[in-house]
Amino acid sequence: MFTPIKFATPILILVSLNTFAKGGSSSEFWYRPGAGQFDLNVGATTTTTKLELNQNGTKLADADISASLTEFSLGYGFNPNLSIAAGSCTGSSKSKTTYVNTSTPSSENKSSGACDPTVSIDGEAGAFHYGLIVDIGTNKHKESSTTKDGDMYSGGNSYTPYIGLHNSMGSTAFGIKLSYTVEGEKKTIDQSNSDMENKSTGGNSYSISPYFELNHGVGHLAIFAGYTVTADSTETPTTGTASEEGGNKQTSAGIMGNIDFGSMVALTFNVTYLTISDFNLGSSLDKAKGSGTSIGAGLRFMF
Repeated sequence: MFTPIKFATPILILVSLNTFAKGGSSSEFWYRPGAGQFDLNVGATTTTTKLELNQNGTKLADADISASLTEFSLGYGFNPNLSIAAGSCTGSSKSKTTYVNTSTPSSENKSSGACDPTVSIDGEAGAFHYGLIVDIGTNKHKESSTTKDGDMYSGGNSYTPYIGLHNSMGSTAFGIKLSYTVEGEKKTIDQSNSDMENKSTGGNSYSISPYFELNHGVGHLAIFAGYTVTADSTETPTTGTASEEGGNKQTSAGIMGNIDFGSMVALTFNVTYLTISDFNLGSSLDKAKGSGTSIGAGLRFMF
């Protein structure tokens, strides 16, 4: 009996495309609100990912994954060296699998709704930057099926501490950011299998992101690269056998920046391209490879 391939990871890919945390008001890469200042950020991000699926060395199918998000956050600077922010998003994602064997029907899955809320704290001490991002996943994640839409919740908490260095030289700067994400236990509801509840553990990841930044007079422009390694997670159903999947490696490059319109409003933007390798989609498939893009823009209101 044919079983459609199911993707539980489009949002994981999406999140990894936009993991640059806030911090440091003289930089867009490390942006943070000034002392006693509130910042309201509203923006939109669109991502596309294409994976090539192989089985026993033979191409089986192509998977196209897309997502569109509206993002919003509010930050506050306690002093020149410490700030806090909270935010969330809403949107939708879609995955479509098209098989090489045309007699096998394509399958399509959709998800939509609100995302997990996120809280972060960011600080600096001279050239040294540090912080913590907490994704608060209190809702179980409903996995999409071919007949039922899923939701955008992750199903559990995650914690991302990070450190970095920022070295300014006149109108230019360069630096690096290192982060490690610890995934808490995730709870998901499999709508394609009588709403069976599954638990997922593991899936931790680390990222390295060097960058170069230019102050162009009316804002900043940063060119960055990234390398992220995600470990497999173990999914344990209420009944049945546990499985390991989701591990992958991602290499990315992109630009991000801002254009100031006076002292109270700024346009922000980012474009990222990445390649994906060694993507573990389960024991029935070879490890997948692919590529993806992310394009985002928004407005920052400072008051």
